[in-house]
Amino acid sequence: MKKRKKRQMKKDRGFRSLHDMCLPKSEGGVGLRSLHEVMNALFGKLWWSFRKSTSLWSSYMWNKYCKKQHHTVVTGTGPSHAWRKMLEVRGALYFIEDTVIGEEEVEVKQFIVNGEWDRQRLSNLISEEMTDFIVETIRTIIEEGALDIPWWMGSKSGKFTVKSAFERIRRKKEKVWWWSYIWSKGVPFKINFLLWRSWKGIRMEGGLQQAITKWWEEATKPKLKAIFQVIPAILMWELWKRRNSRRNGREVKYETLLQQCQEVVFKLVKTLYPWIRFQKSWENLVEVLKEYKPKLYYQAITWVRPQMGWKKCNTDGAIRGNPRESTYIFCTRNIQGRLVYAEAQRLGIGNSMEAESRAILRAQQHCQNNNITNVIVETDSLCLSKIIKGEWRIPWQHTEEID
Repeated sequence: MKKRKKRQMKKDRGFRSLHDMCLPKSEGGVGLRSLHEVMNALFGKLWWSFRKSTSLWSSYMWNKYCKKQHHTVVTGTGPSHAWRKMLEVRGALYFIEDTVIGEEEVEVKQFIVNGEWDRQRLSNLISEEMTDFIVETIRTIIEEGALDIPWWMGSKSGKFTVKSAFERIRRKKEKVWWWSYIWSKGVPFKINFLLWRSWKGIRMEGGLQQAITKWWEEATKPKLKAIFQVIPAILMWELWKRRNSRRNGREVKYETLLQQCQEVVFKLVKTLYPWIRFQKSWENLVEVLKEYKPKLYYQAITWVRPQMGWKKCNTDGAIRGNPRESTYIFCTRNIQGRLVYAEAQRLGIGNSMEAESRAILRAQQHCQNNNITNVIVETDSLCLSKIIKGEWRIPWQHTEEID
């Protein structure tokens, strides 16, 4: 009975468990990651390496634990701790179709006709949902003598990532409507955390919740609205400090409390909008943010013809979403601005950086194959321009293409 009362007292005072905190902010958590779930994601990477690799370790594990059974249906734990954890994670990573195709071995190339997926045969063996995913997402590439490889459905590129495995394995909850109001930008974590803890733990009266919600839902200009949303958190933080000071024998007057709240608001505005000038008064701050109109700057950019003896090559990459189906294109023009050569090709699933870099690579290969010298290459990708000039470092996932 005493333990139950003690737990109830902790709950009423706003104590939260680590279990509740290890959730994304959009799902009511603090944004921490559970080490147990991270460990499972890493074991998922180990399982994927075992499934895809043909290394000595993979062959050893296959012969020791799988024997004559398929890796997706093998049972038994075995003496190895790593193997037991791999089997536990396997259930979260794999989706087993109910359709049984018997003992016959099938290869991916048997489902491709004239470079396109055979939807009818796919739907005879797997579900309609899985058929749609394969047809819309996976490219049909056949290489002579190549073995079938697994495709990771957690990412559009088909490549395994620990991040996508963590998202599939972790505990999930429904998204809450108030998370974007509590976790405001430019405010110290401790202030946001106090409001989160109070909102979830303390039994607030209806009037207090209505007062906080009124600040959040105030209809005003966007920049002023961002400040209004933070006001409840700042007020609760300063009231909490005043309460602690009074308990330790130091009185804090109302005027001092109000001044401290305003100082925090002024610092927040300087952090979020350092270019806005205002006087240190609440009335002036509200007026400036209400009347603020951003200055728009523009610059006309035109294509310039190359000099005598030179040619210009313009490259571009297009993508529907990121990552989604991508395409590259490039063209070369002479000193009169006339088109000399143009090339475009679909790349399949990828991201914008891959499409832009592939366009420059193909343009360079075209010039080398046709002995074209004195070429100026122009791209609309600021990131690639900085990387090629050596001002930025190459992202590790694009090292092979750019280097």
